[in-house]
Amino acid sequence: ENINAGRAPAEVWHDADGRPVPVLSKVQSLRATVEGAPCEYNMGDLVKFMVGAKVPRDIRAALGEATSGAGGALVNPQLATIVIDRVRAKSRVVEAGAMTVALPETQTYYIARLDTDPVATWHAENTADLLTGQPTFDRVTFVAHTLGSVMVLSRELIEDASNVAEVVTQALSKSLALEVDRASLLGDGSSNSPVGIANQSGVVSTAGSAITDFSQFLNSAGRMMNNSLFPTAFITSPQIRLKAEGLQDTLHQPLRKPDLIANTPILDTAKVAGAGSPITYSLFTGDYTNLMIGVRTSLELNILKERFVEYGQVAIGAWMRLDVQIKHSQAFDIVTGLI
Repeated sequence: ENINAGRAPAEVWHDADGRPVPVLSKVQSLRATVEGAPCEYNMGDLVKFMVGAKVPRDIRAALGEATSGAGGALVNPQLATIVIDRVRAKSRVVEAGAMTVALPETQTYYIARLDTDPVATWHAENTADLLTGQPTFDRVTFVAHTLGSVMVLSRELIEDASNVAEVVTQALSKSLALEVDRASLLGDGSSNSPVGIANQSGVVSTAGSAITDFSQFLNSAGRMMNNSLFPTAFITSPQIRLKAEGLQDTLHQPLRKPDLIANTPILDTAKVAGAGSPITYSLFTGDYTNLMIGVRTSLELNILKERFVEYGQVAIGAWMRLDVQIKHSQAFDIVTGLI
């Protein structure tokens, strides 16, 4: 997974106290930004320790310092960022180009957002003409929302399986990545969730229709081009992606995408759910480098030993903190009602 490549951040912002805030592209690793020695244990070691299974003495000593007496543990940043990078690797919005902002350990973090572009003016000497076409800015507030997931495993699997670390990490990262995609695209702010692209002010939404060719994809890209922007990807449901990829010409050959969007990938996520009767879906066209996913470089695990004790099972609860914001509303275009 190239997202784990050890590259420097794309850029570095600073908070109000001057502390660095790394901003990562999809091919850059959050793990590479964390200082400190390599982690001497993995997620499986931590889970085994927390449920009372035997682990080597040196690992047990290291884990003991980080584990609370209430069945929970704040995971070592060196280990937590490996899990977060896995979440990023499985996220479609990150694949499309979304940037990751490593949020400082504060409840809120502010950045500036451009609402309308500036307009350049030819200046006449001694004339107050430079104030025309002024850009407008807004303040974007990252708020650390809590995203959690619970997995139930048997004690035997945890104690005996040599690949329990991989199983837990894969299952956890998949469930979290799916919800990151949903919140990024469709989040409405309810139930403590972030506000996604569909519910951000200024994002254009256009009614679509049945797909017979690539014209609706092309028109969506064209609306972005009117604002001097171009999409890095289309994101839609698996149903719409399959229909688009299966389009044929009159000779039953695969229908060629227009040259303008030939290199713009069509990505899918099951979280772009259908609605209505007949069922219709949405298309999210965007320059996804303008989508920012703010994440804390921390992860908390909780072990529920008693709830499933009669089944010989243990529940593992995982929690991370994140938010979703966009830098420029004109960088996204939505087409609804696709069939």
